[in-house]
Amino acid sequence: MRPFPTRCANALQDALELAVANVPSIKGQEVVCPDVSGSMSSPVTGHRAGSTTSVRCIEVAALVAASVLRKNQSATVLPFEQGVVSVNLNSRDSVMTTPNGWRRSAEAGTNCSAPVRLLNRRKAKADLVIFVSDNESWWIRAVVAGRRC
Repeated sequence: MRPFPTRCANALQDALELAVANVPSIKGQEVVCPDVSGSMSSPVTGHRAGSTTSVRCIEVAALVAASVLRKNQSATVLPFEQGVVSVNLNSRDSVMTTPNGWRRSAEAGTNCSAPVRLLNRRKAKADLVIFVSDNESWWIRAVVAGRRC
């Protein structure tokens, strides 16, 4: 298999950066919660004979998080699996390279309430919370602003 030409890779990165430039700025405090559990290593299309993509769910989640962070530098990104995972993100990093550090354990489960519980513990205020997940999850009863989810 021949390596992907650098010129083409750079052109794709330039196109992706232009596309991200069109992401709207959001007023207020945003939180993005990308699922980085093992199931997110699956292809976006699922496994289909002759139609399986090489793009993985975790890469899409990272792209959403990086895109929001690029236009909303005060956004909070809380990647999660069984718990919230610590990552170092820079709003000026290339959105193409952001998912590189997000490879997680294949055994890790998905607990969608983990970022909500952390936000509650911090008494954080958010105007918008975005979850990006493949929905292979389990929920623990969470309390948000005094109400059960």
